[in-house]
Amino acid sequence: MDFYVCKNLKSAISCDKNCIINDYVKFSIVKKDEISTISFVKKRNNSSGFLKNCKIENVNNWLCQELDLNFKTNSFNGYKIFQMVNGIFSFQSNLFSKSIVDN
Repeated sequence: MDFYVCKNLKSAISCDKNCIINDYVKFSIVKKDEISTISFVKKRNNSSGFLKNCKIENVNNWLCQELDLNFKTNSFNGYKIFQMVNGIFSFQSNLFSKSIVDN
């Protein structure tokens, strides 16, 4: 899956010549001991990892959630959502600022 950087919203919607490829990410389903996770590999910085806590229908339709919890302080600092719907990937991050959490 190619990731693009576009000049503006109009360029992003039409995916015109103002958009350039910024990175490539490959996703795959990994099943181990009856637990399914999403594996990913990023080309740009040669990084890889696993997305856990996933609900997987197939390789083109899945949802994974990542919580930022600290059990030592009993705090919840936010969450991230990774989602593929009909082959279209989206990511949402809702992490709280440390200065807001501490106040």
